[in-house]
Amino acid sequence: MNIFLTELNLWIALILITPIASFLNHHGTVRLFYGKAIASEEMLAITPRGLQDTLSDPNYNWLFFLIQITRALVIFGLFYIGTITQGLLALFIVFIVALILQKKVLPSPNSRFWAYGLLRTISNREANYKLKGDSMRSEEMKAAKEALIDYLERSKP
Repeated sequence: MNIFLTELNLWIALILITPIASFLNHHGTVRLFYGKAIASEEMLAITPRGLQDTLSDPNYNWLFFLIQITRALVIFGLFYIGTITQGLLALFIVFIVALILQKKVLPSPNSRFWAYGLLRTISNREANYKLKGDSMRSEEMKAAKEALIDYLERSKP
């Protein structure tokens, strides 16, 4: 029963997120730290090219990003008990995350720790795609890795 209610809350949150996100995107107020985004079913990698691109970029599925955050909250059990209030709380947290990203608070340009973790993830993906023979995605990962290395070199203290 609890799992059913949690899934119900997820759908309620997603139904409420859609018009809010559409409104913000339509008026061009939502921006992300986003360069060349490599999005797949498993991962979203953010690299430091074009940090001012809007979420309306046709190559970036921003609503999918918000949905993934909501799903992660449910999966990690923050809202396992399952009430309408908790579903609305999930929506609130997702909306706050979107505002944080809009105001460029996360990731902080002064902190480089996120870049190193992302670099490792991208390197692993590049190796996996090479092994699978997917040269196009492997090249995308290589380009993202080069951009991130360039960023790390330029942002040395």
